[in-house]
Amino acid sequence: MCCITGILIIIVIISVGAIVHLLWRCNACVFHKNTSIASDAAPCSKIGRDIMKRNGSVVDAAIAALLCIGLVNVHSMGIGGGLILTIYNATTGEVEVINSREVAPEREVARNLETGGPSIAVPGEIRGYALAHQRHGRLPWKQLFEPSIKLARKGFPVAKSLAIALETNKEQIEASISLCNVFCKKNSDQILSENDLIYFPQLADTLQMIADQGPDAFYDGPIAEDIVHYVSQSGGLISRDDLKQYKANRETPINVTLDEYTIYVPGAPSGGPVLALILKILDGYNFSRESVSTREKKVLTYHRIIEAFKFAFAERSKLEYPTSSDHKKVKEMISKANDIREKINDSHTNEKIDYYGIKCFLPGQGGTSHLSVVAQDGSAVSVSSTINGRFGSFVRSNVTGIIFNNQMADFSQYEDKNSLPSCSQNYVQPGKRPFSAMTPAIILDKDKNVKMVVGASGSSRIITATALVVINALWFGDDACEAVNKPRVHHQLLPNLVQFESEDLATNAEQLRQFRKEIEDDLKTKMHVSGFADMPSVVQVIIREGNVWHAVSDTIRKGGCPAGY
Repeated sequence: MCCITGILIIIVIISVGAIVHLLWRCNACVFHKNTSIASDAAPCSKIGRDIMKRNGSVVDAAIAALLCIGLVNVHSMGIGGGLILTIYNATTGEVEVINSREVAPEREVARNLETGGPSIAVPGEIRGYALAHQRHGRLPWKQLFEPSIKLARKGFPVAKSLAIALETNKEQIEASISLCNVFCKKNSDQILSENDLIYFPQLADTLQMIADQGPDAFYDGPIAEDIVHYVSQSGGLISRDDLKQYKANRETPINVTLDEYTIYVPGAPSGGPVLALILKILDGYNFSRESVSTREKKVLTYHRIIEAFKFAFAERSKLEYPTSSDHKKVKEMISKANDIREKINDSHTNEKIDYYGIKCFLPGQGGTSHLSVVAQDGSAVSVSSTINGRFGSFVRSNVTGIIFNNQMADFSQYEDKNSLPSCSQNYVQPGKRPFSAMTPAIILDKDKNVKMVVGASGSSRIITATALVVINALWFGDDACEAVNKPRVHHQLLPNLVQFESEDLATNAEQLRQFRKEIEDDLKTKMHVSGFADMPSVVQVIIREGNVWHAVSDTIRKGGCPAGY
């Protein structure tokens, strides 16, 4: 009897364990009938979904999820950074962009430090949330903060992405008392590991204050006072006036027609115009599944894609710094698509980068998150948020718990550190936003219904990864899961090589090996030089397939999981 009882207990334990595993296991590719949300942090997708279940709008869901991502993937984004939202209102049929990227302080001078106080630009995240909520919110502002405040106080397990970022930046974090207060083990100066519990008590208090008092608490209250004090102590130049005067901009998106679809992206200085140009160049080839049906056809197709990448990044270097109300220069750039296509030689690439017309070098870092959301009424949000590099400036306030961006590092260096000069149109000026690769996109069909909500993180790879997923889905006929999980290539002229994903960054090592076997040697016959990417591109996408939403998070490349109902 004792043996039987013992066996039954073991069976029960195993069964419970299996049930818990199933409950927590992420299905990275899921279908939803009504709403869908894809992020790089599983708990945050669920928070956004729950907000929509409570009759929250698509913007309400996006804000609540972003506040959560600023905790779970705190190394990528947070309220010390900035964001760009592309918003589709299904009721009006209109698409708009809200740009609340960080800006250079008024007292800023030409310093090009990568981290520390001088690298901190004026944060725009909260003003972006406020403007989006003012225009499209349905639930009270305070309710959007409640799930993340609770999460910050009660703690949660360190996810794989944060654990990797901590290990990669171990020395800087363990050397900082402020950072070690949250990222090191209790009574130790050793960093947290995956699945260790992490808490953000000071940040919880800050979020509570913003929830109770509104966004002005951040820009003209006790939080602002601490920001100025702490940034100043770290050598930065943000003033009270910089915070008071900061405004999020409502902008008109760029739109480009691709057969029966129209893609909407933010204008410059985002990466949107570059994505639009890439797709417009390739639209003329009339790609289909047949284009990748044999090895010979696949090599030619990817050769054309890579050449389009190269020409588009060259055009980016010539783009004059625009204003939100003037897309004239951007439209002129995109209008070159047909002429550029004529310059693409199907037999070989050109080894000289000046053939593509590149004029100067633009910097870029990789601490970004992307979020895609669709609501039951058909409205959608595509939003990319960043503190720039991983852990931004590595400056954290012990009072507010805010980790500040290092957005000043995205302005061009005055000295020449590359084979090309730095882009003068991206030199720092007071109140200016630097160029960015972020490109949150929404694609509508001919009836103005959402077909796709897509975007990525991964520095300049944001642009090419987003382009490849769009190409895979719209032209090669892949479902959303296939479109995201396929191996990716990248080229931006500097460095002048085709970058393949390394096996530890790809979703499927065997699939990557097969992909490289099929095209890498043949690309060499077209004079391409290849190498490996040093960081992943991470895509979050939702695609309308029939009468359902197919949501995919790039789970293997960074983590995260979609949610919906």
